[in-house]
Amino acid sequence: MEKIDGFVRRNGMGESEKREMLSILNESLLEISRGILEKEKVEKEVKENVKGEKRYKSKKAEEYAN
Repeated sequence: MEKIDGFVRRNGMGESEKREMLSILNESLLEISRGILEKEKVEKEVKENVKGEKRYKSKKAEEYAN
Protein backbone atom coordinates (compact mmCIF):
# COMPACT_ATOMS: atom_id res chain seq x y z
CA MET A 1 0.00 0.00 0.00
CA GLU A 2 2.95 2.32 0.54
CA LYS A 3 3.64 2.57 -3.19
CA ILE A 4 0.00 3.30 -3.94
CA ASP A 5 -0.16 5.95 -1.22
CA GLY A 6 2.97 7.59 -2.67
CA PHE A 7 1.49 7.52 -6.17
CA VAL A 8 -1.73 9.08 -4.92
CA ARG A 9 0.17 11.85 -3.11
CA ARG A 10 2.48 12.59 -6.07
CA ASN A 11 -0.44 12.90 -8.45
CA GLY A 12 -2.69 14.90 -6.17
CA MET A 13 -5.43 12.28 -6.07
CA GLY A 14 -8.15 12.15 -3.47
CA GLU A 15 -9.57 9.19 -1.59
CA SER A 16 -12.27 8.52 -4.19
CA GLU A 17 -9.67 8.29 -6.99
CA LYS A 18 -7.55 6.03 -4.79
CA ARG A 19 -10.52 3.71 -4.11
CA GLU A 20 -11.37 3.61 -7.82
CA MET A 21 -7.76 2.81 -8.74
CA LEU A 22 -7.63 0.02 -6.12
CA SER A 23 -10.92 -1.37 -7.37
CA ILE A 24 -9.60 -1.50 -10.94
CA LEU A 25 -6.38 -3.12 -9.74
CA ASN A 26 -8.27 -5.77 -7.75
CA GLU A 27 -10.58 -6.57 -10.67
CA SER A 28 -7.58 -6.89 -12.97
CA LEU A 29 -5.82 -9.24 -10.57
CA LEU A 30 -8.95 -11.39 -10.32
CA GLU A 31 -9.23 -11.62 -14.12
CA ILE A 32 -5.57 -12.59 -14.41
CA SER A 33 -5.95 -15.20 -11.66
CA ARG A 34 -9.01 -16.71 -13.32
CA GLY A 35 -7.15 -16.88 -16.63
CA ILE A 36 -4.21 -18.66 -15.02
CA LEU A 37 -6.48 -21.14 -13.24
CA GLU A 38 -8.41 -21.84 -16.44
CA LYS A 39 -5.17 -22.37 -18.38
CA GLU A 40 -3.88 -24.77 -15.73
CA LYS A 41 -7.19 -26.65 -15.78
CA VAL A 42 -7.02 -27.04 -19.57
CA GLU A 43 -3.37 -28.14 -19.44
CA LYS A 44 -4.21 -30.70 -16.75
CA GLU A 45 -7.07 -32.10 -18.85
CA VAL A 46 -4.79 -32.35 -21.88
CA LYS A 47 -2.14 -34.19 -19.86
CA GLU A 48 -4.75 -36.61 -18.48
CA ASN A 49 -5.99 -37.32 -22.02
CA VAL A 50 -2.46 -37.98 -23.24
CA LYS A 51 -1.81 -40.38 -20.34
CA GLY A 52 -5.01 -42.26 -21.16
CA GLU A 53 -3.99 -42.93 -24.77
CA LYS A 54 -2.05 -46.10 -25.51
CA ARG A 55 1.22 -45.59 -27.32
CA TYR A 56 2.77 -48.22 -29.53
CA LYS A 57 6.30 -48.51 -30.78
CA SER A 58 5.21 -49.21 -34.33
CA LYS A 59 2.18 -49.05 -36.55
CA LYS A 60 2.19 -52.86 -36.74
CA ALA A 61 2.01 -53.18 -32.95
CA GLU A 62 -0.92 -50.78 -32.87
CA GLU A 63 -2.74 -52.70 -35.63
CA TYR A 64 -2.12 -55.99 -33.83
CA ALA A 65 -3.45 -54.60 -30.53
CA ASN A 66 -6.65 -53.38 -32.16
